[in-house]
Amino acid sequence: MIKQAQDDERGYLRCAKVLLLESKPDKALQIYEYGLKVLPSGHPRRGLMEQLHKKLEDRMMLNRQDPFTMLPLEMAALVIQHLSFKNIVGILRVCKGWERFFGNMRELWMKIDLSGARQKVPGLRCPRLEHLELWVNHDYKDIFQKFKRCKYLKTIIFSAEIAVPHSALEKILTQFPKLERIELWSVKHSPLTIGEGNWPRSLLNLKSITLASQQAASTTPPSALVIPNLNHSLTDIPNYPNLQELRLDWDPPIYRPWLFFPPPSHFDEEEDEIPIQLPPLRRLELNGLTISSNFCSILPSTLMHLSLRGGSAVQGTHFDGVQKLERLATLMMKDAPWVNAATANAIVCDTQAPLRVLHIDECFNFTSNDFKILFHDMKMRNPDALELTELSLVQLQGSDDEFIKATCTQLKKLKILNLSKTSITGCTIRDLADAKLSGSSELPTLDRLYVRGCERVSSDAVAYGRERGLEIIT
Repeated sequence: MIKQAQDDERGYLRCAKVLLLESKPDKALQIYEYGLKVLPSGHPRRGLMEQLHKKLEDRMMLNRQDPFTMLPLEMAALVIQHLSFKNIVGILRVCKGWERFFGNMRELWMKIDLSGARQKVPGLRCPRLEHLELWVNHDYKDIFQKFKRCKYLKTIIFSAEIAVPHSALEKILTQFPKLERIELWSVKHSPLTIGEGNWPRSLLNLKSITLASQQAASTTPPSALVIPNLNHSLTDIPNYPNLQELRLDWDPPIYRPWLFFPPPSHFDEEEDEIPIQLPPLRRLELNGLTISSNFCSILPSTLMHLSLRGGSAVQGTHFDGVQKLERLATLMMKDAPWVNAATANAIVCDTQAPLRVLHIDECFNFTSNDFKILFHDMKMRNPDALELTELSLVQLQGSDDEFIKATCTQLKKLKILNLSKTSITGCTIRDLADAKLSGSSELPTLDRLYVRGCERVSSDAVAYGRERGLEIIT
């Protein structure tokens, strides 16, 4: 009847009724939709068909439930395990809810299987890739073979599980000319010596270098952290003109000194020494490296963050030719045996650094008496450093309540104070908490206080400070 008289609504109504009796509501709904499509808008019985269509549609909607919103997450994951990768990709197109749900299940995308694709998939589908970050064990040669055409790559980050020999750095920097940031957390030694290597002559785009090595050195000197031509004379154009961050991490199983920057060579008496410096760095982090007496003379005036951890120093407890660092706001020294009254004075006072963050942590040759001397010199020679907002004196020998109170009275803008593993008692906490609550001008109004490992601090004192709005980390 529908074929013979398309304008007769009875054919559509009767066909839909029969389908409903046969428990085929989906087919009946399609008949109603087809009839509404064919019947003219002015048909007298069109309104009845619209009502029946809406009624059936509403009834079917009530019976529909999204299984992945009803099932627990664990059961939904079990269901997905029985689907192929091709099916998983297909269900992403069902609705936005499914796309968000399955897209956030990271374990589904750890293995990408393209064997069931309808057409051949090229090995590389992202030629404009800019950021490559891998934190799983993989062969570095295979990685660079797959991504060798990514000429727009700007960032490479490899975890410590991906071992890269130092000799491969030349190929990396040459293969990716737009590289701005490189982080390699497991660099292996190569038979190179300082000064050798065929790195590109000028790396204009490179802004950040991080090299770390835990491998026992088999070469003399160790080559894992060597950066050719890092230094430059003040009259020459630097090889890394835009380098802003440099981090070197040396942590072998058995410690062996590795000299970050060799001391200047001996010149003839008639010959003037040519001053040399590092690139215009803003951030420098050296972990486990040995520094020499010329360390402060090579630091660039652009430096804003300096972090020194572990390592040692070449004979002597002083620095020569200290340069002014008028932008240095953060200075962190931790577990550094070369830190004493003389070296700390050179870095803090001689550089005229306007410090806002100062950490002297676990430096066993630096005591509270040394800090008093340093503090006195700061007031006389570098008063800008008294504007500190963060001070850390972890395990400083001789740190007691009297010493901390005398120090804090001079640091009015202090907001964060770390006194972990010191000899303070609850009196220090009470004084600082009362000052915060009353707004006293004698002591700074701290926001946060660290007292980890302070055996003489009671839980009552901690509770007292927290009740008065002081954040205390234990």
